[in-house]
Parts: sequence; structure tokens; C-alpha cells
Amino acid sequence: MPYPQGLLPRFIASLVAIAAAVSHAAVDAPVSPGALPEVRSLMEFMDSLTGKKMLSGQFELPEWDDDTAKQETEFDFLYQKTGKYPAIRGFDFMRWSQGADAQRYQRDAERAIEWHKRGGIITYCYHAAMPTPDGGRNFYPPGTSGATAQTGTTFDASKAITPGTDEYKEMIRIIDLAAEELKKLQDARVPVLWRPYHECSGGWFWWGTKGAGTFKELWKIMFKRYTEHHGLKNLIWVFNPADANGLATWYPGDEYVDMVSLDTYDNGNPNRAVDSRTFHAFTSGRKVVWLSENGRLPDPDRLVEDDVRWTGFATWYRDFITNPARSGNTEAIIKTVFQHERVITLDEVPALWATKPVFQIVPRAGYAQRGSKVVLCGLALASGPISYQWKKNGVDIPGATSSSYVIPEVTNGDAGDYVLVATTQGGTTVSPVTTLSLMIADYTPPTAYLYNISARAKAGTGDNVLIVGFAIRGAGSKRVLIRAVGPTLGASPFNLGGVLPDCYLTLYQDQTQLAVNNDWYIGDKIAMEAAFASAGAFGLPSKSWDSALVVSLPEGNYTAVAKGRLDTSGVAIIEVYDLDTEAIPRLTNISTRGMVGTGAEQIFGGFAVRGSGDQMVLARAVGPTLGNFGVAGILADPVMAMDIPGNPPTPVASNDNWSESANKTDIAATSGPAGAFALPDPSKDAVILRSLPSGNYTVMISGKSGTTGVALLEVYKAD
Repeated sequence: MPYPQGLLPRFIASLVAIAAAVSHAAVDAPVSPGALPEVRSLMEFMDSLTGKKMLSGQFELPEWDDDTAKQETEFDFLYQKTGKYPAIRGFDFMRWSQGADAQRYQRDAERAIEWHKRGGIITYCYHAAMPTPDGGRNFYPPGTSGATAQTGTTFDASKAITPGTDEYKEMIRIIDLAAEELKKLQDARVPVLWRPYHECSGGWFWWGTKGAGTFKELWKIMFKRYTEHHGLKNLIWVFNPADANGLATWYPGDEYVDMVSLDTYDNGNPNRAVDSRTFHAFTSGRKVVWLSENGRLPDPDRLVEDDVRWTGFATWYRDFITNPARSGNTEAIIKTVFQHERVITLDEVPALWATKPVFQIVPRAGYAQRGSKVVLCGLALASGPISYQWKKNGVDIPGATSSSYVIPEVTNGDAGDYVLVATTQGGTTVSPVTTLSLMIADYTPPTAYLYNISARAKAGTGDNVLIVGFAIRGAGSKRVLIRAVGPTLGASPFNLGGVLPDCYLTLYQDQTQLAVNNDWYIGDKIAMEAAFASAGAFGLPSKSWDSALVVSLPEGNYTAVAKGRLDTSGVAIIEVYDLDTEAIPRLTNISTRGMVGTGAEQIFGGFAVRGSGDQMVLARAVGPTLGNFGVAGILADPVMAMDIPGNPPTPVASNDNWSESANKTDIAATSGPAGAFALPDPSKDAVILRSLPSGNYTVMISGKSGTTGVALLEVYKAD
């Protein structure tokens, strides 16, 4: 999507340059080809702090189990002691190299995105573990940090730099794991202070045991893999030797490095002022320098006086910040540092990467009846927090400061021209004007309508992910709840086998990504639970790896995609619920294409009818006709059944070949106006057209005589 290029960082008042600051050369451009503007903004911002101020930072505990509260321990501690949060949050891909059981617990990409939304800065390192003689994995060679001959890794880095070797293949596999997570951050436009192969010259990690030459080749391999193969443009490459002696010998080169950093656990000399000047001078001030790990907090009182060039620090996790006996970080020192005028905390970080908002969905009004409820909505995307203001006929509407604007009961005075103004620190964008006009007839409540729609099938990998399309029709916007549920289907009362263990949900309009969610409880969990209750959706366990989104959408066609994290597959359900049943727009159809198997791997659809009277519903199972669209492996003869859920379910209708149906003339006449493409006559596709009272319904596609293949399930509101 288009974003402005060449953005300049914008600073808040507390970051005005100190008069005594030492001048230095302009920082180099980012080394990643086509780097995001946010990368340059963060680099220039950190460069501007040199010798003046420091960004505060703290690493979180790498996740060792599914108790995500542990990752907030250090941050809650700092806030309780100081009333402040650090500006930089540190993460470690340590678990990713430990195997599938360990990977499923490391879910820090989502927390990193949330931290970025709060204005924070993200840094990552990677304790990449390699095989050990005892069958485990470790990043320490034997004889270092307590690693024995059996528990230490004997991985030979000198062999890993040669393509085609087993070592090379294993190294690529390991670094690719992190790349997939870094892509999530790139999708959210999060710049990352990326510090791979850290403390390289110390000799205590496998990537440093074969000397500087091998290390530099490892660095270049990763750089090219990430920038050329994976297309990562959000990384700030941080070179991190163990000490100043390793600078010149181990340095990969200006074209591969954005920043240089030091890790220090020197309680007696936490500022390391001489080292800071040495690091700064090494690249003539063209590369930012900072403390990427520390034990004892640096002393901000000596920052300017000693000409300390570090632009930030990041305290290591656990007892390095919580136990003064370990690092000397007493409560008094912590308060002094985090409340110091020269230390920047989360609340003081400007929107460095704020870009001008770009509207992905523009408000659409149209005609409305007096007495009806109308919801106007726009969706803007930008890096940095977005504020909204609705205007009517050029005048601000008091209190209308969210992405949607609700008119509970339309009157003559509501007619007019509306725009939505979206603002970030990167600029302001005004949506196109949309006009709300009144119809002659007054509003009468609708009779029956589709309330929620869903589809259940196997979500595979690659092109076989679970893809569900749905449509909204009518003036204004519709607030909907979208869920991708997999893990919970395997628990009581559903007890399905072979479920998708970890759902990742993405919402698209055409090819534009509108929203994404991995774990439903990440973010505003209370609001999401309220949406579940409002929709009448079954509850999800508090830390289940199902996904959910609440969005307001105008008239249009949308696609929800569910896939498995870490290339897993299994049965999942995508649900779309109407959260605003009084608004004019309606859910009108749902469709999904997938592999029809047997048992739980058949394709199931669900929908609910609400309101008085009956609703005409058109349900189709398209198999043979998909071959006309070039689809391979089609289901040759689908059979469709419609039931009312229960134990046992109550049959409503069934069909094998639609062209043999008694109401085939009505089916053909209804399909076009409902938005469905025509089916050949005759064909073995299955169709059910029924007028249904309020209630819940399911439709199921199976293959005649146990056959399998690709089919399309569709359910339409057919007025």
C-alpha cells in the first residue's frame, strides 16, 4: 500500500537539543534495500540523542510456557517502583531453535506489535541453539557457561558458511524460523533493532568459536537471506562485539551494519564512557552506538559530563532489575534513572514512525429511512496511533471521535455530507465526502435476516488454507465479529479430532489486508469477551490460541483467511457475527472453498436467521462446475444436507443434483439476484432453496459414496 517516503522524525518538547551537545556526522542511510521509512526515522532519532539523552530499555523473560503474565514481570516491577515504562522492549528468539514443542510457546511477535502501538521501540536478539551430542540443543559450545561435552553444541560454524553442507542447511532452517516472525512485524510496520550473533568476539557462542572471518561470512549470509530471499525491510542491523577490542577485526563492513552496540555487566563502571567514545569514533559517528544489554543501570548524571555516547540501554531480564544483590540496581537507583530528565521512557517517545493515514475503507452512507439506525465507518491504516474526528457539512460532530459514527434513529436533520478525518503525528487525511439522504418512506423494522454465518473445514498449508468470503449489503456500515476457532473445537463440548492447534486470522478486501489477529486475548481482552457475549458466540478459554477481530465494515465483499501457525494444519471454523442488527447493512452471504473429506473433514456451514417472519436462504454445494473455472481435483458429485443443530440434529432439507429438484425454476431465478453465478443445467452440483423461520441452521457437504475432492460451499440471503 502507498506510504509517504523520506519522513523526518518528529520530536516532543522534552527532546529539544541540549546546548552543550557534541556535534557529529550524519548517520548513514539504512543498509537494508528499500528500508521502511520507520527504519530511517528511528535511526535518525537515536542518532540525535548522542551525548545528550538515553532511551531506557528492558528485556522481557523469554517465554518458557503458556503463562504470558510472566513476560510482564519486569515491566510491572518498573512501573510499580517508578510510575514509568521503558521506551525499548527487548525480545529473544531463544525458543525458536528448541523444536516444535518450544516454538509454540514463544509468542512475542504479538506483544512486540502491541508495544509498538503504544509508541515503544523493539529490539531482538537470537540465542540460536544447535544440536548437542546428548540429543538436545544449545548455543554454548562444550566448556563454556557450564556446558559439558555432552550438553554443549559441537556445531561447526566454519562448515555452515558453505552452501550445501548439512551445517549450512540447518543454519538456514534456524534463521528462517525467525524470519517468519519478523515478517509479522514488518506487516505491522514495526522497525526492529536486530542484533543477531551477539557478543560475537567473546568465543562463548558457537557463532564466534571459528574466528572473525567465519563470523563475518555468517553475518553476510543472514543479511542476504533476510533482505533478498525474505524481503525484510524493517530491520536495523546491530553489530555487537563482546568488547572494544573486537571492533575492527570482527566488523562485517559498513554496507552490512546500521548500528554498533556493547553488552556490559560492569557494576562498577556501568556507563563505560571510554568504550562509548571508542565505538562512536570507530565509524566516525556514522553509526549509532548503544548499550544493547546491561546489568547495572547507567548513571544519567554523568551522561553529558563524561561525554557518554550510548543512545540507549536495555537491562537484561529477571533478577538483573529486580534483585539489587545481583546488579546493584537498588530501588533508589531505579527511581533516579527512570525519572531522570536525560532518560527517555515510554511516555516520552515521540511517534517516530508515524505516517500519514491512508484510508483502506472510506465511509459510505447513501439513502436511509427516517427512524432507521445508520452506522458510518472508515478504516485508516498508518504507523503510529490514529485519532479520528467526524464532520457533518464541514463542522466537527461533538464526541464523534472513533472510526465509526452511529446515528441511532435517523431524522430530517441527519441528512447531509459526512467526512472522517484521520490524524497521526505523521499528518492528517480526510476521507471522501459521503452523503446521507432520506428516503420518502419511514423505517419499518425488518422481518427476518441473517444474523451470523460460518464455515468449517480443514485448514491446510500453502494454497490450502481455510478461506471464507462474505458480503455486506446496504447503506452505512456493519459492525461484525470475525473468529477463527481451532484449538477450542478439540475441547469439550465439541471434542473434534484433528483440529488446527493454533489459528492465525487475516481479513482482506480484494488484495488489501485490513486486519490480523493471532491470539484473541492479546489486546483488549475484556472488550473482546463483551463482543462474544453480545453476539451470542460460545466463549473461548482465556488463553486459547484461537483468533478474533471486531471491525466495522461498509458495503462490500470481504475475505477471512485462517491458517496454522508454524505450518500446522487441521479443522477450523471461521465465524462472522452481526454485532449491530439494527443497522441497515446486512450480512448477505458466505462462501468457502476447500477439500471435502470424510467425517470431521467434510465442509460444514452454519447460519442463523433472526427476526419475525421467514427468510429465504439459498445454499449451494458446487463441485463439478468448479472444473469450468480451472479448479483441479474437484468433488465430482457433492451431496448437501441442511439441519437444525441438536443431538440428534433435525433434518430440514437435502439435495443431490440441483437440476433434478422440484423447484429448480425458482432456484435458477433466485441465484442471479442473490449474487450467485449460474450453474449448468444439468449438473451434479447440489442446491437447497428454502424459506426458514428464526433459528440456527447447519449445512454440510459430503461426497456421494464417500468420494472426496474440492468443493465450494455458499449460503446466500435470497430475497
